[in-house]
Amino acid sequence: MSRLLWLMPAVLLVAGGAWWFSRGNEIAVLRGHKGVVRSVAWSADGSTIASGGDDGTIGVWDTAGFRLRTRLTGHVGKVNSVAFAAVATILVSTGDDCTVRVWDIRTGTATAVLEGSNKPLDVVAVSPDGKLVAAAGVDHLVHLWTVADGKPAKSLAGHTKRIFGLAFTRDGKRIASVGEDEKVRVWDIATSAIASTIPLGHHRGMSLAFSADDRLLACALNGPGVRVWEYPSLKEVTLPEGMGLARAVAFGPDPGTLVTAHEDAAVKRWNLADGAPVVRYPGHRGIVLAVAVSPDGTRIASAGGDGTVRIWPGKK
Repeated sequence: MSRLLWLMPAVLLVAGGAWWFSRGNEIAVLRGHKGVVRSVAWSADGSTIASGGDDGTIGVWDTAGFRLRTRLTGHVGKVNSVAFAAVATILVSTGDDCTVRVWDIRTGTATAVLEGSNKPLDVVAVSPDGKLVAAAGVDHLVHLWTVADGKPAKSLAGHTKRIFGLAFTRDGKRIASVGEDEKVRVWDIATSAIASTIPLGHHRGMSLAFSADDRLLACALNGPGVRVWEYPSLKEVTLPEGMGLARAVAFGPDPGTLVTAHEDAAVKRWNLADGAPVVRYPGHRGIVLAVAVSPDGTRIASAGGDGTVRIWPGKK
């Protein structure tokens, strides 16, 4: 009986609603990095997870058995961000060495090194059509390269401080950015113009994500937790209580499912469509810096200060 009780979910009543706690239900814990893991990403076909961190390496994990397939080396210093291209075998990464590297994970080699910034880069993103790579960081610029030839396409200037978050719209025509200057900016890529600006008060933005249908834009903040706006109207969405200090956000394929990573070691899954109870995944030992949702929405990957990547059940 005690074993059954341990496996059952528990509910804790708090002001404003109920928190559902999953207990020890990680599907897998991926160990192999030495130090903080700062980024995690799923391939478009769901077969692969990539992770990057302070040890300067990128782990490439097979999701069939959650085993390390290969380790990519080449960056000098921390790997701050990884992202898959539309082609599941192509991965991009960036870090403190001011470069963006394009990898063929089948061979474990870098097929291109994209340069253009002379300062560390904190975040990288790939357009949904796979034609553009964007990266940003300490130099306040959003750098864009064309994947086909690896040449710089343009740089978007407007931020006044470090940039931590980037997110393309699903049609690839716009990109959102956020960072230390306490504003979200949405750019028209064709014209390089700022299409929208969202003030965040006195809070740094740490991460951005568009929903699968481009109708919602979410931002993780170092203060009030998470804010979500309807897009493109930018009308703010009222959120449940309990968002907490957030470091990363990610939508699932269902536009109403939002996953968040927090400084209190929690990973949380929210149903914005009907306000169902929040699912909280405890297990990390320390700050959680990154989350990603599998393409089919059934798995969540998270990573952070404890040096692990953890896999959780998502929305079925």
